[in-house]
Amino acid sequence: MIEPGWSRGRSFRVGWACVLLALGCGDEREPGGPAAVAREGEVAVVVAERGPVFEWSSGAVASAHHTVVASRVLATIEEVRVRAGADVAVDDVLVVLDARDLAARTEEAEQAHAAALEEQALAEREAERQAHLLAEGVGTLQESDRATSKLRVARAETARTEQAVEAARVARSHAEIRSPVKGRVVDRLAEPGDTATPGKPLLRIYDPSVLRVEAPVRESLAVKLHLGEMLLVEVESLALRVEGAVDEIVPFAEAGARTLLVKVRLPADSRLYAGLFARVAIPAGERTRILVPETAVMREGQLEQVFMADASGAAELRAITTGERLADGRVEVLSGLREGERIRIVSRAPAGADTPAASPQEEAAWRERGAEASGRLKTTLMQALSTALAEGPPEAEIEVCRTRAPELARQAGAPGIRVGRTSHKLRNPANAPPDWVEPWLARYVAGEKAGEATVVPLGGGRGGYLEPIATAPLCLTCHGEAIAPAVAEKLRALYPEDQAIGFRAGDFRGLVWVELETPTTP
Repeated sequence: MIEPGWSRGRSFRVGWACVLLALGCGDEREPGGPAAVAREGEVAVVVAERGPVFEWSSGAVASAHHTVVASRVLATIEEVRVRAGADVAVDDVLVVLDARDLAARTEEAEQAHAAALEEQALAEREAERQAHLLAEGVGTLQESDRATSKLRVARAETARTEQAVEAARVARSHAEIRSPVKGRVVDRLAEPGDTATPGKPLLRIYDPSVLRVEAPVRESLAVKLHLGEMLLVEVESLALRVEGAVDEIVPFAEAGARTLLVKVRLPADSRLYAGLFARVAIPAGERTRILVPETAVMREGQLEQVFMADASGAAELRAITTGERLADGRVEVLSGLREGERIRIVSRAPAGADTPAASPQEEAAWRERGAEASGRLKTTLMQALSTALAEGPPEAEIEVCRTRAPELARQAGAPGIRVGRTSHKLRNPANAPPDWVEPWLARYVAGEKAGEATVVPLGGGRGGYLEPIATAPLCLTCHGEAIAPAVAEKLRALYPEDQAIGFRAGDFRGLVWVELETPTTP
């Protein structure tokens, strides 16, 4: 169970305000918090704080409105006019089918209708003639009835063929498949030359303006939620934390997992799209916990210790067990300390900064798995960029980096592996380097690590892998010194504080970083 933040002696609503201050999208440390003012040699008092507890539930971003586009007739696809990621409006033509067969059927139906009209006209004249002869006394009732019957049959045939013409014309109109909604294409499931069959999906469209997180929540917590309640939502790939309102609680509990599906509406944000991994903080009551500045904790392998300070200022070591780290620079102590005890700050840096060296086997495992994940990201991203430039205008590369790159980074990872990109000259603020990457990025910029990959022990059985990105000729379209006006205009609109320009081919562009939580020994 994880607690995003605390408030002492306040209501739950006030507690949430503190959570949002501590976990906002900017600096992760609260100004003036313990880690911000504590200096080596200072004495800190162990405190006990009571506050809300939250349980994180993992889910995915999804659209509240999504549509599957399919054909209503059997025909060959001639043209698909949209690609995944394209925005469409109501009645836009999405797919064009081969209409020759449909046109022939329409013409056949029209000719059959014309013949039926002729038969009806002949039957009307015959019925009129037989009625006249019967009135003059020279005709028979039988002949008159027969002529009247043929007229009724002719009129029914005319009505039938008229309906057949209308049906053929409607079917012909289905040769152009139009968008029934306004939204964004998320899947293109057919290509020209494929056969469209009734009901078979061709495209999937979702409305990006009404996104929400759908997450399974433990039933004992879900039943306490109510519609409209504000919950904290974290989208890790975008380093985004926002509040969302509970939009729907599906009234069905999964028998095996004992969870209910909770849907939390997200505020509008152009960076969000369906499929992103997200987590929701679910209120799980309150409890009291012991907190100390993280700078007071020393770690030697799995051993955690603090220096105790008595009234005379003397110090002695005491073993402790820590739990969750808070965003304000403090850490929870699960055992070993009591409220009111005094401890000594031992370092300006957060605990774990001086990580013991890894074994050769660990480094080899981290290097192998990190290079594999980095290679997957580089390969798929370069393929996406090449395709975009080959099939669209130069500014299409921007859309790939903006919308496809985060998803490709997520796909390049695996259980226990996170992958990302960063640079010393950022375009997207969401790609800011993690804390452990920052000093290494500076060394690469200074030329100390020119062109070589780096393995970084992170402590706790975790490792990091860094691989430099060189500026390829393909990247100069929107990162070079001379950028086309249309590309420059779009960059200014999307990234007002863009710094990622002025590169030449071969320049150091940035880093691919990989975090590996559970390295394997070869």
